Amino acid sequence: ESSRQDFYDAAVRLIPLALEYLDTRPLAELGDSEQRLMRLVLSFGHVAMAVELQGSEEAEHAQWRPFMQITTTPADR
Repeated sequence: ESSRQDFYDAAVRLIPLALEYLDTRPLAELGDSEQRLMRLVLSFGHVAMAVELQGSEEAEHAQWRPFMQITTTPADR
């Protein structure tokens, strides 16, 4: 849990800047570093939910992870 909170604390102020930057580029044209940045931003969304909403109850919600289906979009291809 500590590393999740550390990531959240380090990223929370930077995510708006990352989104502002990514919004200037078409998804289908993101370079490798921009794709990594996008994945980092998306990861932050998951971490933020765990930190801000679930808190100490995150472990209870984690039992449903195996049933979550990850999907992709045409831009991912």
